[in-house]
Amino acid sequence: MTTNRRPSFRNAINAKCKDCVYDKVERGTWREQVADCGAHTCPLYSVRPVPRSCMSGGVIDPSAVAEISAKLSGPKQPSRHAD
Repeated sequence: MTTNRRPSFRNAINAKCKDCVYDKVERGTWREQVADCGAHTCPLYSVRPVPRSCMSGGVIDPSAVAEISAKLSGPKQPSRHAD
């Protein structure tokens, strides 16, 4: 007998944020890209998944997120693909 378990709230939030924001061809991990999310009015914004380095005392540290944002918006790396 198998049972279909519902995903946890955390897993559901992670999946939604990753689906909404993550672009595998852009720089950064999916959590870094989600940390840099600009959808401040999104109901999931305050509980979005971020790297552990962005957490301080159980809350998202805006200065750590700003560091990630700067890293992600830095100069693009040259493509390694031949045209």
